[in-house]
Amino acid sequence: MNKFFGMALAAFSLFAVSAESKVTGIHYFSEKPTSINKHCGNKSDSDSNCYAWIPKGKWEQSAKLDITKEEKIEGKYSYKFTLSHGWSRWILEMKKGKSVDYSAYDRLVFYLKSADAKYWDSFKLIIESPNKWYTKELAELGFKANGLWQRIEIPIADLAKAGVDTKNITKLMQFSWGGGVAGGNEFYLDNLCLEKGARQMYDIPEPKVWSPDMIKSNPFEDMTSYELVWSDEFEFDGSPNPDKWQFEEGFSRNRELQWYQKENAVCKDGKLIIEARREVKPNPTYKKGGDWRQERNNIEYTSSSIKTSDLHSWKYGRFEIRAKVDAISGTWPAIWTVGDQGQWPSSGEIDLMEYYKGKILANTVWGTRKRWHGEWNAAKKSLSSFGKGWDDHFHVWRMDWDENYIKIYVDDVLLNKTDLSKTINPMNWGPKNPFQSEHHIILNMALGGDNGGRPMEEEYPAKFIVDYVRIYQKK
Repeated sequence: MNKFFGMALAAFSLFAVSAESKVTGIHYFSEKPTSINKHCGNKSDSDSNCYAWIPKGKWEQSAKLDITKEEKIEGKYSYKFTLSHGWSRWILEMKKGKSVDYSAYDRLVFYLKSADAKYWDSFKLIIESPNKWYTKELAELGFKANGLWQRIEIPIADLAKAGVDTKNITKLMQFSWGGGVAGGNEFYLDNLCLEKGARQMYDIPEPKVWSPDMIKSNPFEDMTSYELVWSDEFEFDGSPNPDKWQFEEGFSRNRELQWYQKENAVCKDGKLIIEARREVKPNPTYKKGGDWRQERNNIEYTSSSIKTSDLHSWKYGRFEIRAKVDAISGTWPAIWTVGDQGQWPSSGEIDLMEYYKGKILANTVWGTRKRWHGEWNAAKKSLSSFGKGWDDHFHVWRMDWDENYIKIYVDDVLLNKTDLSKTINPMNWGPKNPFQSEHHIILNMALGGDNGGRPMEEEYPAKFIVDYVRIYQKK
């Protein structure tokens, strides 16, 4: 962010200028305000020029605001907003009775980055003086949710045209969003400032382009101590082999949108193809007043989920799956295992791969003292961190599982490590340690629901393609 870190009050003294004064250069909002989650207007420790980010709206705490070092244009910090609900706002607001004069400047500038905004019904920027406001959707300002930093400019003259009193700005900036927000949507804000005269431009690096030669050499190339105990190479065209897989059918879990059916999974040209489709038809399980699966009049999307339960299960070994995901809105493909004993999550779950909302995840989960609530060891990486075009290629997900650890990799890059001495179920709803017992595999393409986000109809159908599944165990 900007070099004026920690200078909030000094920075604001620079804003209190008249239109007649000769203002040049750039004046920044503080990089790290002393208060984020509370309004400082009526606090005894507030300075007369105090300002702070505060939440408002239908669900005031519908977003978490953090100071972060993980993404920035320059300097040490940026703001990170993590959203969970719709119909809310975050506002950078002055202390009651105080305001800032924008009129001597040419433009308000900020840098914004997100890979998630396309999932929101509305996402607006608002600037206010008493009883007057300027509002624009970010798309109107040229913003694209492509995972790259973008410079956004708002001419001060445009605020005046909208009737805003530019000498008396009380709500310096606010982000407002409507429905369609799902948990985990994130965006970053950096270098918020007022400019006069020449523009202060920063080089925005182009994303690295992913290529197979970026894969590290396999540190476990020596397989002499392992033997292949089970595999599916999907060599025969048609439905998946019923001796190896069985289908899930209907609405399943997590309030997901898709109806699972056999027709959406097919083996062709040595690959398993699971296709998610926009397909509207009556819900055969519809029941007025039923649960979420029954209360839907119609099926709107279809997909497939196949699993080895009641056919094949394993404890320990090296699991390798080569696959390719369509990284588009609303998709939630997964490669995962569930334990054969007990009820979830005490049965144990291992997510070799989940994709949703621009992120790749690798997780393990086991039981807690609260039924149906898990203890998670979760890891995630943004898709953009792998490089542009990463989702155009196949990748190898690998799990190395023994009595001590579970290690999950993609293309030989370690994503997650779980110490199995700590994965103890405190209750008797499953085995004492769910990762010391057998698990079966699930391959599926979910849509929407608790994590998947809102699908964009024009982007479908979407495919989750699996080249092979191979399981090795120690000889």
